[in-house]
Amino acid sequence: DDNKKLCLPNSEIIAMGSNMNMIFEVNDLAVASPATVSRCGMVYLEPHQLGWEPAMQSWRHTIPLQGAHQQRVVDLMLWLLPPSVKLAQKELRQVSPVTETNIAISCMRIFNAQLDEFKDEEYVKKLDAIQSETIIDSLFLLAFVWSVGGCCNEDGRKRFDHFARELCSGAKPEGYGIYMQDKAGPRIMLTAPMIPDDDGHTVFDYVFCKETNGWKLWTTTISEEESHIPSGTPFSSIIVPTKDSARYTFLLNLAVLHNYPSLFCGPTGTGKSVYVNRYLMKLDKNAWTPINITFSARTTANMTQDQVDGRLDKRRKGIYGPPMGKKAVVFVDDLNMPTLEEYGAQP
Repeated sequence: DDNKKLCLPNSEIIAMGSNMNMIFEVNDLAVASPATVSRCGMVYLEPHQLGWEPAMQSWRHTIPLQGAHQQRVVDLMLWLLPPSVKLAQKELRQVSPVTETNIAISCMRIFNAQLDEFKDEEYVKKLDAIQSETIIDSLFLLAFVWSVGGCCNEDGRKRFDHFARELCSGAKPEGYGIYMQDKAGPRIMLTAPMIPDDDGHTVFDYVFCKETNGWKLWTTTISEEESHIPSGTPFSSIIVPTKDSARYTFLLNLAVLHNYPSLFCGPTGTGKSVYVNRYLMKLDKNAWTPINITFSARTTANMTQDQVDGRLDKRRKGIYGPPMGKKAVVFVDDLNMPTLEEYGAQP
């Protein structure tokens, strides 16, 4: 309150300094008392009022691209994202509800995670302007497909495939021209070739290959070692690699290596846990500490904390972490199982 004292349920009082402020971001005020509302300064913003562009303007300065290349990415986002996120909200059935800002940030993260080569000055010097633009456009297309199109179901992906191809050709999809912004400056077009549609393939069936600077099917990225099933393997342990396992493992690897959280959601029995567990088993044990947690209806916050802390080392009072020189990666299975907290404190 006004005297800057935090009163805890156990009667303990914590005084805050004059230079300290507490800011809470909440989903709603459904269980807030009038006293709480009257003592706090409230700022209410709906997602569509703020939009995703402020996040993009902050993010653009963190990527390893400069000058014209950085502006190229911004122009691509302002061209492709506005009508596409509206499509995702209006027509596509999402497996798990997401906001426009969620979609845009997912696009930024997937794109940024593919730019490791651009941190090498020698690599950048070897590329001419056309090559650079082609690679940047292709990597952005991949991020665009798996951020906007990756959140919808199978039927929605077919609709998005048609929409993305029409949009990238320079046309204005019917009903979505009003969302296309002119902030991208002069009308831009893709320098990179569009994702192929041979034999009925969709934009979800291809990945960009940096070695050849071209598109190739996800199925061609599966190695012989992955395809080989040793004789005598128990039937219950056999995992047949498919394009799904290839692309979801690729996206998971990008997220883990670049410290981004990721959520695999979908119907029961589609292999989500198998893909993640298989990936974690292949991580270098000298560099990673995997922590597996399975939620149930009776899982509590304290139980979760104990499970995480139990796999970490205590470095000093109140400070826990993986062994020195390692990173911890936490896999939470059945995330939606715990009973909801009475007052909605659980996210």
